[in-house]
Amino acid sequence: SSINAEPEPMSVEAAGRVPAAPSEGGSRPGVSHGNYLLLIIFLSLYLILSSYDLILLYINMELLALSSYLLSFFQLNTPALRSQLAAASEASFKYFIMGSISSSFFLLGTSLVYGVKGTINFQNLFELNIGVYDNDLFFVGIIFIIFYFLFKLSIFPFHQWTPDVFQGVHINITAFFALLPKSVFFFLLPYLLTRIVSGFAPDITSFPFGSSFYYAATILALISILIGSFLGLLQSSLKRLLAYSSISNGGFMLLALSTNSFVGYNSFFFYLIIYFVSSIGLFCSVIHYRASSFADLKYLVYINPIFTFNFSLLLFSLAGVPPLAGFISKFQIFYSLFTYASATSSFGPPHVVGGLWSLAIVFLSLFLSLFAAFYYLRLIHLFYFFPLTTLVSNPTPPTFSHSTFVLSTIPSYILSVSGLILLFGGLYPYPFMDLSTFLTLCL
Repeated sequence: SSINAEPEPMSVEAAGRVPAAPSEGGSRPGVSHGNYLLLIIFLSLYLILSSYDLILLYINMELLALSSYLLSFFQLNTPALRSQLAAASEASFKYFIMGSISSSFFLLGTSLVYGVKGTINFQNLFELNIGVYDNDLFFVGIIFIIFYFLFKLSIFPFHQWTPDVFQGVHINITAFFALLPKSVFFFLLPYLLTRIVSGFAPDITSFPFGSSFYYAATILALISILIGSFLGLLQSSLKRLLAYSSISNGGFMLLALSTNSFVGYNSFFFYLIIYFVSSIGLFCSVIHYRASSFADLKYLVYINPIFTFNFSLLLFSLAGVPPLAGFISKFQIFYSLFTYASATSSFGPPHVVGGLWSLAIVFLSLFLSLFAAFYYLRLIHLFYFFPLTTLVSNPTPPTFSHSTFVLSTIPSYILSVSGLILLFGGLYPYPFMDLSTFLTLCL
């Protein structure tokens, strides 16, 4: 009978097939799962900022990482996104593998710190490290912990995952990864440097590891700016361009951290605030314009001139064009490097080399910032200027359907507010300077 009949074996294609999506009126379980993941991520971010020792910090950061791995893949169980299944699978797998390797670095560094100091509590480490630098294994452990943060912040040589993950995952998830978790890790790195290794100071003679950290950090920062600037020029995908832009901006922030001075941390937080505001507006523009390549940005000024103007303000700020806040933020970083160069040279003839190195870093970073500004200006060129052949062959502005350009009220307000903040921050930056000073004193 048919009841006793054996079931037919399932084929490989049927086993790997994505289940059919529910109808319009049905439930969408993938969306609810994504909401749960977002709640877990926000909880992990709060717990990270509340951690008081290295083990609690590691557990909370792994909770954030595992939720991020799942979040980068879960949204593809819908008909509109099944075509991206292979790319997202590859991106999620790369993210998982690289994240697991970086986690092993953090655990190894934590074990070395505990083996030398006998504690992993931040306050105890701060008290034990004041004026005591007698064990190289402790500094090796700190290096491994810093490696973990270099991966999370997409700093060379741990930046390879960023373009692939940004390209493979959905643009909403890309924006989330680039904003919240990255900002938390950028805030956490200087906190750990001042808590765990309290001897960092502008006087590199007072701390043997301080000079090594300064030289290594400046080299990694310059290479990150170089990679983000030059490889960004070769991109035609907006999401990959945003990835290389984040690598370049991470290099600038690492330059500020390399000085280990109050001025350096102050400029770091000022840059982080302005970069966060610019990124919110930039991702909001890309998401609601639904642009995936540079060709989608042509004729943008004909579609919505106000939107184009605000979008251009964000790009000019990221490029460091005055009088916007992006120019002030980069000027602050260059000023911190120049101050460090002056302080280092004042220690006497043996330290003139360190001062000359700092001046060379200032001029090299200025030179590389010009290349970093080029691909932002190339996008603005697409907004407003067209080849002569395009104007002749298409003398009237093109028409677009509502499905091509969707701009709701809330994203318009967000974009406008971001542009106004950047313009106000360039003309009157003192409120942002006060906020960055407050964050520096919180360290």
